[in-house]
Amino acid sequence: MLPRLGRTLGTIAALLVLATASPARAASPDANHDILRYEGGSLALNIDRGLCEITLRGEINPAMVRQLSHVLTGIEKSDCHRKRLTLHSSHGVVNSAITVGAMLRNRDFDTRIADGSVCQTPCALVFLSGRERLFATGSLPARIALHPIPPDRDFSANACRSELTRNQALTLSRYLRAMLPDRVATATFNKIGSADCRRIEMIGVQEAMALGIATGSWLQQARMQSY
Repeated sequence: MLPRLGRTLGTIAALLVLATASPARAASPDANHDILRYEGGSLALNIDRGLCEITLRGEINPAMVRQLSHVLTGIEKSDCHRKRLTLHSSHGVVNSAITVGAMLRNRDFDTRIADGSVCQTPCALVFLSGRERLFATGSLPARIALHPIPPDRDFSANACRSELTRNQALTLSRYLRAMLPDRVATATFNKIGSADCRRIEMIGVQEAMALGIATGSWLQQARMQSY
């Protein structure tokens, strides 16, 4: 089950990243190809001919946010004409996903979901932050799975459906409207708000493009690779 979004307005502060601060500077990894591990996964940075690509494998959680700040500091010192995040991720913490999405949008990143990945709601929120948002269409096409946001325990005992409190709904709505055109943001908000773990909605590339969630696709053959 996904960790719950929380009961306060605290996550709204993450959205202020979109208009104000950049993440705190930290010691950067070496350029070209570097891997930073964290509890639950890893981030790999590859710099090649002006393309700076971060590959995420694992959970989207607070430890990942801290390591991403290191990687972004390294990128700021490099000559990057294009920036991209590739997601080999399935799940994570919604608060962290909102923070990561704001960090990426501030820096004009594109996003991709890798071949074979089933990108659950937190992963999808990160994906939606990309200027260009691409689905892999290799031998195991990428998909988004809209799992429910776990409800506030004091608000609802039904952990199988998204039943958002006013604060949760406000945070999610503001985030989506910062990332997407209003029509697409509203449709996406409604889909997440109605998610039910008994009937997981799976979204492939064609539907994602029709909805405006994705802007295109890319061909990738699935490769078994671990760090």
